[in-house]
Amino acid sequence: MGELVSRERIQELPLNGRNALTLAAVVPGVTNIINPPTVQTQSRGGAGLAISGGRDTQNEFRFDGTSWKNITQNTSLNLPSPDALQEFQILTSSPSAEYGRNSGGIVISVTRSGSNQFHGALWDYFRNTALNARNYFTRYPTKKPTLKQNQFGGSFGGPILRNKLFVFGSYQGTRIRQSQIVSPAFIPIAAQRSGFFGATTVLKNPIHGGFYTGGQVNPADFDPVAIKMLNTFVPTSPAGAGVVQLVALCSQRYEHESSELGGTGDPYFQPRFVE
Repeated sequence: MGELVSRERIQELPLNGRNALTLAAVVPGVTNIINPPTVQTQSRGGAGLAISGGRDTQNEFRFDGTSWKNITQNTSLNLPSPDALQEFQILTSSPSAEYGRNSGGIVISVTRSGSNQFHGALWDYFRNTALNARNYFTRYPTKKPTLKQNQFGGSFGGPILRNKLFVFGSYQGTRIRQSQIVSPAFIPIAAQRSGFFGATTVLKNPIHGGFYTGGQVNPADFDPVAIKMLNTFVPTSPAGAGVVQLVALCSQRYEHESSELGGTGDPYFQPRFVE
């Protein structure tokens, strides 16, 4: 039992990041699609699927008849670009004996092939900081995190020998340049930096015992190392008390570059019967 994700679905349904495996969500019984990456940057990456209640590491992935997965984690490698993919099928239960290696679901994908007519396509999908909405935690006047992403390429297919031999090839390049948000936090206001936490706040004195009066910590009790770290690494709050403010924006930009090249040659042999 299972369902086929056809060429029409792959071509027409929207994809964030152009990872076709995201469309597994349309198959009944497939849940918890884990981390389908735009760019697979390390061996432990790759998408995982929970199929018919199984774990995401119990599935088998086939690509043009070959096992297509990260051996250490048993998660899928990225499929080719949607323009190079013909279809994929997910078997959710009761697979045949040829797929008897794993206890989970079976994901079978195949590439496109050439035909008797020449067909081609070019594309460039573009994302830019100027076009992006502001992150909730990066309120004005904080700068928006940088994100410049290009996914570009082309595909071409046609006959070499009409009705006999066909060829199809594709290329996709991905370039991502972005900065990242470190973490949100509550930033202390100027009064808190000077040791005042509110007249009604009860503060225990860990050095001399008892309590501080009026919610005011004696500045003489401040640790000079802690004060140095506070002034060096924790910025002041520009918007007052109780506002969630970014700790920092990474000054380092993260750049990912990947190129994907694929091709198929498909001979067709017509059987001849001799009486």
